[in-house]
Amino acid sequence: MTDPRPFGPDLVLTDPVGGSVWRATRPADGMVVAVKLVGLSTTREVIDARIAADLAALTAVRQRNVVSVLHLVVDGPTLGIVMEWVDGPNLLQERQRRATVPAVEAARIVAYTCAGLAALHGQGLVHRDVCPKKVLLAPGEVDASGQPGPTVPRLTDFAVARLSDGPDRACSIRNEPSRDYVAPETLTGRLAGPAADVYGAGTMLYELLSGHTPFGGGSLVEVLRRQVEEPVAPLPVAAPLWTVLERMLAKDPAARPDARTAALALADFSEGLVPADLPPAPPPAASPGGPVGAGAPGGPDPQPTVALASGARPAAVAEPGATVIRRRPLEPAPAVDPKAKDKGGLVQRLFHRRKP
Repeated sequence: MTDPRPFGPDLVLTDPVGGSVWRATRPADGMVVAVKLVGLSTTREVIDARIAADLAALTAVRQRNVVSVLHLVVDGPTLGIVMEWVDGPNLLQERQRRATVPAVEAARIVAYTCAGLAALHGQGLVHRDVCPKKVLLAPGEVDASGQPGPTVPRLTDFAVARLSDGPDRACSIRNEPSRDYVAPETLTGRLAGPAADVYGAGTMLYELLSGHTPFGGGSLVEVLRRQVEEPVAPLPVAAPLWTVLERMLAKDPAARPDARTAALALADFSEGLVPADLPPAPPPAASPGGPVGAGAPGGPDPQPTVALASGARPAAVAEPGATVIRRRPLEPAPAVDPKAKDKGGLVQRLFHRRKP
C-alpha cells in the first residue's frame, strides 16, 4: 500500500496504476482523476514553446474516444498531466483474457480508436505510442432495460513521449509490448506523424483478429527488421476488411488512410460508430491562389506561442479554464550541445539511456 502524498495545491496521489500514472483525489470535493507524472529536471530538453503549445492543444480535445486532459500542474521538478479517471481495463488486459476477438467487435474497437486519433490529429497532435495498453475500455451506457452497452474504447497517455523522451524518438521502441506497434518509418529516422498512429491501430486490429501481432516474436532486432522489410501475412477474414487492414499496415505512410477514413471504413464491418463520433472532415486543399493557413482569413487559429527570455523555462500553456500551478522553483535544465552527434547504430540508439 502506497502512502498518499500531496501534489500541487489540491490533489493527493493515492495509488500508482502503471508506469508513471497515478490515481489521485481532490479532497475538497472527492473528485477522482488520473495524473501522468513527467520529471522535468531529468529530461534532456527544456519544455519549449512548441511543447507548451502541444499541451495546450491537448486540453482542447473533447471527444468520447479520447481521455480528456483536464489541466496541468507543475509541482517543483514534476509536471502532472491531470486526466479523467476511467474505471475499466485496458485493451492489453482484455487481449490477455481472450485468444481472439470476433471481426465485428475487433473492427468496432479499432474504428473507435481511429475516431479518437482523428480528433487528436485535428488538433495537430500525434499520439506516438498507439498500442493496446494505451486504449482503455470504459463501461458502456446502460440501456432502458438496465443492460450495459458495449465498452467504449478511449485513448490515453498521448503526446507525452515528446516530453519524456525527446522529439525525435518514439519512447515505445524499448518497451514491451509496444515495440510491435512501431511504424516502419520511425525506425528509419523519420518523425512519427499521424500515419504512424494509423499503423499502430492497424497492428492492434491484426492482433485482435489473429491473436498475435504481424511482426512480433523473437529478439528486438528481429522484430524491428521485419517491421521494415517483410510484407504482412494475410489473415483469413473477409476480403473488404483485409483490404482496409492491409492499407493501414502499408510500409509507405503515404499509402495509409488517415484516421478518419480508417474509422469510416471499419464502421462498415462493425456496429455502433456514428458520424457524431467523428470530427469534421478536414478542409479542402489550398487553392492555387495561396494556402489557407494559420492566421489567414478563413484559416485555422494560430497555435499558442510563448515568448521566452534567453534560457528561460516557461510554465506550460493551457487553454482557458485549464490550470497550471508552480509550487516550487525548477532546477535549471542541463545544457545540450547542439553539435553532439549520435554515432551509434539503430540498436544503440534504441537502448540509449540518459544519465540522470
